[in-house]
Amino acid sequence: MTKQPKNILQQGELDQFCLLYSVLNAFISACPGLDTEAFKKDHQDIWARMIAVTPSLQNFASRGSILQGIPKSSLDVQLKQALLSQYAEILSSTMRKIKGYQQIEILPVDGNLDEWKDELSESSVPEGRSWLCCLKPSSGVLKHPIHAEHWIAIVGGTKEGPAVACSYTAYNLGMGYKEKQVRRDDNRRFYNNMIIGDLNEETIFKKSRYVLQIS
Repeated sequence: MTKQPKNILQQGELDQFCLLYSVLNAFISACPGLDTEAFKKDHQDIWARMIAVTPSLQNFASRGSILQGIPKSSLDVQLKQALLSQYAEILSSTMRKIKGYQQIEILPVDGNLDEWKDELSESSVPEGRSWLCCLKPSSGVLKHPIHAEHWIAIVGGTKEGPAVACSYTAYNLGMGYKEKQVRRDDNRRFYNNMIIGDLNEETIFKKSRYVLQIS
């Protein structure tokens, strides 16, 4: 199907809140039985609280970073790590009341990229966890590419590659947009993109890899 040209700007095309969306997509995927539509309806307070703790909001909305660059500055990386910890506490405080989970953590992933790539492909539905990372512009990593710096959630594995929940893919595909799912028992995870290219220092920003895990 031919992609139709767009002449009207859509919400999300100019703002740089993909980090927040990647956190929420990773979180919803890692919570068995959490329905996205119900989450949007019943928990808008979570979005408001995440926005409230985001520092330098004007810079963040314009460039996606607390400082210039995503996350090229070592200081920006440190600030992002602290910010993600705050997001995790917001999610934890809400979900303890709803689902009975004790803790939600968003932790940096260090170590070898090859080992991390193997981990992403180990399970179609990794129990209690999803991942986040920030791709460099035009990295060629995604099946449906995003030509800008962009945070994504990696929610599981398929035979073709890691499954991605991306907040921008629908804009690129237009009427051809579809969501698929990986599942294990009652845990269904929806994805709309896939990693088909190489994950390396040329395609992922250094120190932008995180795991969201639920206990």
